[in-house]
Amino acid sequence: MLYCQLTTYPMTSGLSCYLDQPRFLDKQKNDNERLLYDGWWEEQIRMYGMKVDYYVHGYSLSAHDFLFGEHPTAKYADPKEMFVVADVSNDSILLSKFGITSTADITIFVHITTYHEIFGVDAEPKSGDLIFLKEYGSDRPGGREGQVYEVTERDDEAINATNQLMGHYVWMIKGTRYDYSFEHGAKKEAKNDQVYDNARSGITQSTELSASSPKLYTDNATEASRGNFNYGAERVNTDPYGEY
Repeated sequence: MLYCQLTTYPMTSGLSCYLDQPRFLDKQKNDNERLLYDGWWEEQIRMYGMKVDYYVHGYSLSAHDFLFGEHPTAKYADPKEMFVVADVSNDSILLSKFGITSTADITIFVHITTYHEIFGVDAEPKSGDLIFLKEYGSDRPGGREGQVYEVTERDDEAINATNQLMGHYVWMIKGTRYDYSFEHGAKKEAKNDQVYDNARSGITQSTELSASSPKLYTDNATEASRGNFNYGAERVNTDPYGEY
């Protein structure tokens, strides 16, 4: 629209005109449009998302032990159920000079207002929180269940993906497969047992957590080496680990 006003400039015969062009990204004028997008994100997550259990890590900077570089008494709060849209990169196999490694990553979208309604208006996702895909893995075969991921990154300004009209509607959260650490309150996946260096792994029996189940291995590297290179008669030690 063309706006004109009287001026004292003789070159324009006392009339100055200018053009006020509309801006779609003027955040002082597009409140209704951004509110519409906010509702759209909430609806999409609710309709096409999955139920997860979200575990908030109780890490506190004031309780951080700088000698050990951690908060040793941190606990996970009881899980809260919420809806998320998830993109799972499941068990990518990598071959490196150190051997074969397997990683799994996840990217999820959480509606910010809904998150505040569940955890409080000042709450935000943070590194160390856990996400348990309980609905997605509820019918896995062999007694398995949903995977657990640990939050590694949180972003509310993924402009090319989530910030239409420069609004802020969702958290984009990235995480990696959780390596169970026996922290109090942490979720452990069923049928996800690691290889033990000894008969047990983790903690001993306590009032808060149960000790890990014993796991014994019948194979023995020392005995196997003796079967191949047994020079015991010559009194030569052939233990692959040497003598200590």
